[in-house]
Amino acid sequence: MLDGASPEREQLCVCPDHTHSVTTRPPRHLLGWFYTEGLNALIGDRREQPTVATADVQSCSCQTARNDVAAASIPGASVGHVSDDFVKEAEPRVEQPEGDLQYPSPNPRGDAVGVHRRLSRLGIMVCMSEPSVSTSFTVHGTVGRARAGTLRLPRGEVLTPAFMPVGTQATVKSLDPDDLRAVGAQIVLANTYHLMLRPGADLIERLGGVSHFMRWEGPVLTDSGGYQVFSLAANRRLSEAGVTFHSHHDGSRHELSPERAMQLQVQFGSDITMALDVCVGYGASEREQIQAMRLTHSWLPRNIAAFERLCTQGDHRGVLYGICQGGFDGARRQESAAFLAQTDVTGCAIGGLSVGEPKEVMAEMLDASIGELPSERPRYLMGVGSPEDLWNGVAAGVDMFDCVLPTRVARRGALFTPAGRVSVSAARYRELDAPIEARCDCYTCSTFSVAYLNHLFRAKELLGYRLASIHNLRFIQRQMETMRAAILSGTFAEARANFLSSYQAADQHVAAEQRARFRERRGATSTVGE
Repeated sequence: MLDGASPEREQLCVCPDHTHSVTTRPPRHLLGWFYTEGLNALIGDRREQPTVATADVQSCSCQTARNDVAAASIPGASVGHVSDDFVKEAEPRVEQPEGDLQYPSPNPRGDAVGVHRRLSRLGIMVCMSEPSVSTSFTVHGTVGRARAGTLRLPRGEVLTPAFMPVGTQATVKSLDPDDLRAVGAQIVLANTYHLMLRPGADLIERLGGVSHFMRWEGPVLTDSGGYQVFSLAANRRLSEAGVTFHSHHDGSRHELSPERAMQLQVQFGSDITMALDVCVGYGASEREQIQAMRLTHSWLPRNIAAFERLCTQGDHRGVLYGICQGGFDGARRQESAAFLAQTDVTGCAIGGLSVGEPKEVMAEMLDASIGELPSERPRYLMGVGSPEDLWNGVAAGVDMFDCVLPTRVARRGALFTPAGRVSVSAARYRELDAPIEARCDCYTCSTFSVAYLNHLFRAKELLGYRLASIHNLRFIQRQMETMRAAILSGTFAEARANFLSSYQAADQHVAAEQRARFRERRGATSTVGE
C-alpha cells in the first residue's frame, strides 16, 4: 500500500477498498505533528515548532490506517495517544506543481471538527501540510477564459470542461450505468424534487445513497429542486420560508425550504449538493426577476448553515455549490454573482439561463455573471447542452454543464452530427447502410446502420431510444474531450471556429414552436424533468 515514506505522496494511509475515508468537506485541514520527543514544543506560537518531514495524508478510521502511518517511518514521527490539545487548525500550505493552478476548496471551517473527532477516537495525530485531494479544483491550462482542469470529488475525479447527463429520477432514460461509462460520462445529475416524491429520501438513504441505488459508482450532483420552483409555477407558492407546491403525481402538498433541500441531498449522499434558489423564465416581469434574486440571496446563508451543520453531525463528504441569478438584466447578474463570490461555497453555478431567451441574451447574461465569479472555484452553467452552446460556454469560462437536451431529442429521433442535428426517421435514411457518423466511436455507430435506426423509430421500438441516446451523449462527450485537448494544446480558438463553422445549429424559432406544441400535447408536467 505504501511506496516508502516519501513526503510527496498524496496518501500515506488508505484502506484497501477506500471505504473508510473520513475526510469530509473541503478543505477540512488539520496541521498536526508526530513527535517522539519535544511534544511540548507544539504548544504556543507556530514559529517555535520544530521542523519535521510532512506528507499529505488521507486518514482512515481503522486499524489498517494506524499500522500504515506507523510503517511509513516518517523521520521524527510516531503514532501514539495524544491529547486533543495537540491538534491545531491551520490554513493549508499548497505546493503548486509547475504549470498547474491548484485551488483547494474555499471553506476552511468545519471539517476539522469531524476529522479531529475520528482521529481522536483512535488516538492518532496525522502529519499534514497540504489539503486533501478528495475535494479540490486544479486548472491545468487556459486559453482566454476557457480552461481545462480537474475537479476532485469524494467518488472520483472529473476532468473539465465536463458535461453531466441528466438522470432526473436516478436514471438517464433508456441507459444503464455501463452505457454511461462507455459514452465517457464522469458525473451524473439527479433531481431532488423527483426523488423526494418517489421513492423518497429515507428509502434511498437506507439503500446506500443515490449513487449506489442506481449502481452508478461515480460522482453525482443533485439539483435542489429550484428549477421545479420555476417549471411548476402554476402549483407553487413562494415565501421567505421556502416554496410550497403540489405533486404532479397525486396532487399531494409538499414544502421545500433551504434546510429541507440540504437534508434531502445529504440523505441522497450527493457529491455535489446544490443550494435551493428561485429561477424565472424569459419574459418574467422586473418585479418577479428581482424577487427571485432576493429570495435566492436570502436563502443561500440558510443553505450553507444547514449543510455545514449536517456535515458536522454526520459523515457526509460532499460539497456545496451556490447559484447566482439576476434574471435578464446585466447589472443584476453582476450583483448576484458578486454576492455569491463572497459566500462560503465550493463551487459557483449560473442559473436562470436557457429558459426561453435568445442565444445572444444568454451570452450577454453569462458574460456578466462570469466576470464576477472567483477564478479559483469551478463554474457550472445549469441547463445548457446544445453543442454550440457548450463550445461558447467553455469559451466564456464555464467548467461544468448539464442538460436533458441530448437524450430528449434523441428519443425523438434527432441525432447530432458534425454538420448539425438530423432526423433519422427521414425517408432518405431508409436504405442507407452506414452509420449516422462515420468517425464516431460510440456503440451505435460502430454496430448499426442508420437504416436500422430509421426502422426502429418508424416502428417505435424502444431500442431506438437507447441507441440514439448513446450516440448523442457520446457526441457531446467527444466535444468536451476535444475542447479539453484544444485548451491544453493552446489551439482552442481555432478548434472552436472550426466546429462552429461546420455545425448548423437548430433554428431557435422553430425549436421554440416545437417545444410549445410538445408541451401542449403532454400537458404542463412535461417541463418537470427528463
